[in-house]
Amino acid sequence: MESQELQTITDWTGGSLLKGDPSARVAGISTDSRRVRPGELFLALRGERFDGHDFAAAALSKGAAGVILDHPVPEIDTRYAGKALIRVEDTLQALAGLARGYRALFDILAVAVTGSNGKTTTKNLIGRLLDADMKTLTAPASYNNLIGVSLTVLRIERNHQAVVFEVGMNRPGEIGELGEICRPRIAVVTNVGPAHIGNLGSLEKIAREKAELFKSLEGEKTAFLNIDDHRVRAMARSAPGPVIGFGFDPSAQVRASNLSYLPDGVKFDLNLADERMTIHSPLPGRYNVYNLLAALGVADHLHISPARMKEAISKADLPSQRMEEVVIEGVLLIDDAYNANPASMRAALDSWLMMKVKGRRVMVSGDMHELGEFSRAEHQAWGEELGESALDYLIFLGPWSRYSARAAEEKGFPDRRIFAVDDSQTVAELLRGILQPGDSVLIKGSRVMKMEEIVERLKGSTTYE
Repeated sequence: MESQELQTITDWTGGSLLKGDPSARVAGISTDSRRVRPGELFLALRGERFDGHDFAAAALSKGAAGVILDHPVPEIDTRYAGKALIRVEDTLQALAGLARGYRALFDILAVAVTGSNGKTTTKNLIGRLLDADMKTLTAPASYNNLIGVSLTVLRIERNHQAVVFEVGMNRPGEIGELGEICRPRIAVVTNVGPAHIGNLGSLEKIAREKAELFKSLEGEKTAFLNIDDHRVRAMARSAPGPVIGFGFDPSAQVRASNLSYLPDGVKFDLNLADERMTIHSPLPGRYNVYNLLAALGVADHLHISPARMKEAISKADLPSQRMEEVVIEGVLLIDDAYNANPASMRAALDSWLMMKVKGRRVMVSGDMHELGEFSRAEHQAWGEELGESALDYLIFLGPWSRYSARAAEEKGFPDRRIFAVDDSQTVAELLRGILQPGDSVLIKGSRVMKMEEIVERLKGSTTYE
């Protein structure tokens, strides 16, 4: 964040300046007391297991210029002379207000990516492609909620020519709120699936919420839509500006054809309005081709040269814990533990099955959360699919996944090769007893299941039995 006057910061938050010189310059905003730098303001957020107000004094001791709080902290009120104090009604909404105010200072090309799956990968790919031609800020990690989008805005500097946002949703109205903060010129919708369906109620409602991003479009108001997904395709009717479709469908303006799977990724022909080229990508699976098409379409729309596009894509990689390959004593682990919903489960399975594996395949499947009233049915459907597969072992983790285990058994999968357990340690112990060099394991489940602990336990394990 570029420095601003303390009064400007106060105005953006909608709060009151209780201590400090209104004309003093603030170097930036930090929400982490451990990483706050001298001259920055510390904004105290609350999480499920912490309250930033408890660390306000520590931030000031590290050199913070002041704090933004939504309730009194006696130690702050009575000590730290010369330090600024801004009082607000709610620090989360104050952060959003800061982002709105700061975003208004910049006339910058903004791209916003939303969808049920593939947001982070697509956002990273677009950022990589644009950065090949212009100074581009790409939202870090999965910064796709109110905190993440706001913090991304506060990273914009005058030398940036473009910024790529990721916009997520787990409640009605969230995408519209985030769109107002990032103010994109280009919107990308990857797909519509049952992620967070428990909070929204139906796929149709999820699609309507995704389309709310269009209301915040500015300038050219261009929408890139996955037209192979009929719910996304229907969004064209509500788009306020040009629509560019991507997919395998012959009507797509950005189209993939002649897809082939390679040991080190995929190859396909990219068909654009005025260009045709062969793309080699290290990203596995058909679902990643959609992410690539969206990114390549945006890059072509912004006149990135084909040579630069091909070079950037050839060096692309996946975000952490998205089909991340880890080899441990000859066993190939596919770590896709970041998160899960029914659509992403199936996409990961399809991509894994396309990889060449010398030995056996073991699926470790964790609970899928935020499915609400659909939880039992979705886990049963997933279990039925696995039950009809040619996999060698199925390990299910979590209470909902027991429905998957029973469904897999009912579909004829041998019960002696099905395990339903309640903790990651047991999963790791089972794997140590099953795996042999040449085998492969796919590990996937919702974030709250902490599937990554299985990978860490295996990394620290002794030789497989």
